[in-house]
Amino acid sequence: MTKIMTAYTCLKIMFGDMQCMNIHPKKIYFRASLYAVKVGGTSAHIREGLRYSIYDLLVGLMLPSGNDASLVLAENFGRFLFIELSRNSSNKLKENLEADSYDPVISKQYVKRFVKRMNAEALKLKLINTCFSNSHGLSDKANKSSA
Repeated sequence: MTKIMTAYTCLKIMFGDMQCMNIHPKKIYFRASLYAVKVGGTSAHIREGLRYSIYDLLVGLMLPSGNDASLVLAENFGRFLFIELSRNSSNKLKENLEADSYDPVISKQYVKRFVKRMNAEALKLKLINTCFSNSHGLSDKANKSSA
């Protein structure tokens, strides 16, 4: 459920919030952080420092259920959400989104911002007994859902 919402949220951001930027998931690349590759559980075998297309990360998220891919997506889309809040121009947003590096100290803040958006999307879908605490679904008392 968590990974499905992660993918859903990425797509909503890409084809909603970022629509004016003409984002093509096979042409925009995100660099994998150490934080993302060190997560436990199932893996898409992401390697630190390498760049992956959004498309490949979504495949890595859904097919092998890659926790590492979920964090790369959450970090980078979370970074976009932070940048969006600062109301930069569309060109500046795209430039920042494609940047290869960002402060690894705030990586967890980017993920938190993304998870906040996941929870907002869940509420829009009337999933009132659902609360996400991360983008990968690894065990956490705050991560819950109910039919």
